[in-house]
Amino acid sequence: MRILVVGEGKSELGDEPPGPLAQIVHTLLGEPANCEFTRQTFAGLPKVHAGLPHKGSGNSRKVKVALIKAADEGYDALVLVHDRDRDIKMAREMLEAPDSARTEAPTYRYPPAAVGIAIETFDAWMLADERALSKVLEQTIQTQSDPEKLAGKKDTGRHPKDVMEQLVAQSEAGYAVFWKAYPTIAAEIDIATLERKCPDGFGAFAEKVRDVGVAIGSGDVA
Repeated sequence: MRILVVGEGKSELGDEPPGPLAQIVHTLLGEPANCEFTRQTFAGLPKVHAGLPHKGSGNSRKVKVALIKAADEGYDALVLVHDRDRDIKMAREMLEAPDSARTEAPTYRYPPAAVGIAIETFDAWMLADERALSKVLEQTIQTQSDPEKLAGKKDTGRHPKDVMEQLVAQSEAGYAVFWKAYPTIAAEIDIATLERKCPDGFGAFAEKVRDVGVAIGSGDVA
């Protein structure tokens, strides 16, 4: 199966395939042997498309464009994750965008899609499993009890990236920058722990990814 994976940057996509987000999706799908992931940055998607009316926010239009791209290029599924970063209205519009695309441009044969919103950022997901963090960073990491509550602005110490940057800086594992640890963390992370610690963002996303797996298996497209 071929899956288009869209993320904001290095944290989600890594600097070589498959990348942290794709690794998590692969685990959620049961680690199928025939899974091929193509990475796409969210910033690299256009906000307009000839087949779509100019409606909604720029981010919601990009989600629709990503879905059309997946349809046009023959992907079996689309997976897209974006940070909420305290913008609840934007997050809601992005989550609604796949259904809107099917209504606004019904002629496309859309593949199943899982659009997720990380609360407040993808980095919170990487903080969820202290066992995986301790193994990868080669030091004992204390339990991060509620990563989705790390809702401060960047550089306040209450932002998920701030916490991860500090943990990696204190580690002797040799990671030059914090996001370079993410592919290994994603490979080690316990999905059940991640769902329990990040229920609103990751829990909802995980359910959608599993639904995508069922849809691919049944050949269901819109």
